[in-house]
Formats: sequence, structure tokens, C-alpha cells
Amino acid sequence: MLLLGCREQQKSTSRASELEHKVALLEVECASLTQELQELEARNRRGQKKASEESNQILQIQAWQEEVERATKVKEKQKINFLPWRDGQVNLYLDWFQADLQK
Repeated sequence: MLLLGCREQQKSTSRASELEHKVALLEVECASLTQELQELEARNRRGQKKASEESNQILQIQAWQEEVERATKVKEKQKINFLPWRDGQVNLYLDWFQADLQK
């Protein structure tokens, strides 16, 4: 009976040793997975930052395009407003020149 108790104790000790080994392997795997998760999270943050920067660049380009369009419209409007004034100045000069020739 004492021999049977010793065998049971050896089995229990062996089983405990196996379980401790499995726990150690699981702890290593858990640490590895935790590190991988942290790397993926960091990569995701960098990706979001990059996407945010690209989005800001797109918004800046759109703002510049709108500014160019506004400037073009203002230029066209000024050109339209300037032409009659210029024509009036040319007519005044021609009238003055013709009057001077008639003297």
C-alpha cells in the first residue's frame, strides 16, 4: 500500500510538472502574442496618422484649388470691368488727337 501511495505521488508530481511546463509555454506564447498585438496597434496608429496627414493634404489642395478658382473669377471680372474704361480712355485720346489735328 505504501508503494501504491508512492506511485500516486509520483504520478501527481509528474502531472504537476507537465502542467507547470504547459503553463510556462503558454506564458511565453501569451507574451509573444501580446508583443505582436502591441506592434499591430502601433502600426495601426501610424496608419491612422498617415491617413490623417493624407486627408489634411487633400483638404489643403482643395482649398488651394478653390482659391485659384476665386482668383481666376476676380481676374475675369476685373478684365470685364477694365475693358469699357480702357475703351473710354482710347476714345478720349482719339478725340483729343483728332481735335489737335484739326487745329
